[in-house]
Amino acid sequence: MAALKDNLVGSWRLVKYEELPVDGSPTTYPLGDRPKGYIIYSTDGYMAALLSSTDEKSKADPIAYAGPYSVDEKQQIVHQQADVSLVPGWAGETHSRKVRMEGDRLILSTVNPAIVSGRRANAVITWQRVGADA
Repeated sequence: MAALKDNLVGSWRLVKYEELPVDGSPTTYPLGDRPKGYIIYSTDGYMAALLSSTDEKSKADPIAYAGPYSVDEKQQIVHQQADVSLVPGWAGETHSRKVRMEGDRLILSTVNPAIVSGRRANAVITWQRVGADA
């Protein structure tokens, strides 16, 4: 079985960004039903991500950040350090995500719920490997 870091390396296209409230209220899709974006993990330990909405009526700001990353193989977690970020307050912070691979799909989710849109929720972001059939 390949190491998690080896599986992460490459370019991934955004498929879905969803927020699952811990109180059981309905799942929301802050970037709409057809979000656009990419996340790229390089072999030298750097990453960059850009996520945005294609809905002209959306009030969601784009999410963009980049910096070094590390992988916890045992816990199946990627730690992404935001050296630069368009999101206020993210620069200098490390964002840890649980990693799940399903074929050519990469599913990243928050390790712990965060306050998003005024409520505690887990973010789940699904990516498709670039060049793989959807």
